[in-house]
Amino acid sequence: MVDMARHHDLACLVRLQEAAVEAERAFSPDLVPRRIDPLASRRSFKATLLRGQRERTFVARVGRQVIGMLCVELHRARSRHAAVRRHGFMHSLYVAPAHRRQRVAARLVARGLVWSRRQGALQVRLEMAAGNAGARRLYERLGFRPREVFFTLDLRRPA
Repeated sequence: MVDMARHHDLACLVRLQEAAVEAERAFSPDLVPRRIDPLASRRSFKATLLRGQRERTFVARVGRQVIGMLCVELHRARSRHAAVRRHGFMHSLYVAPAHRRQRVAARLVARGLVWSRRQGALQVRLEMAAGNAGARRLYERLGFRPREVFFTLDLRRPA
């Protein structure tokens, strides 16, 4: 079952966020923090739960156990010339390893898409690590298409 996160989910959200950062480290070791501050994560999730209007955190459950999460933010372009003035931005998608390949991530994303549409978003965007083939397959299967490519150059290493 996928629904909105609640206050009693905070500890589970922090644990999933920590696991997500560790998983992301394999793909982008220099882009993720060395260590997650559990108190800061808890405050951030709590603020999202309280603000409500522009952000949602969705969770997947098996019984009372939280097994996955997805955060969605509503963004508005400041320029009136922007082609898409309102879009959703999805991030922090994570499913516990024991529950992968059971369409949990697809259900979380689908719920995030419904919420984004209801908020008036005309488009949904996300970022992912280039080497994460599983995530790429999921997003392409759901209709997402790559639009931009993000390059980095480590200036600490000699050219």
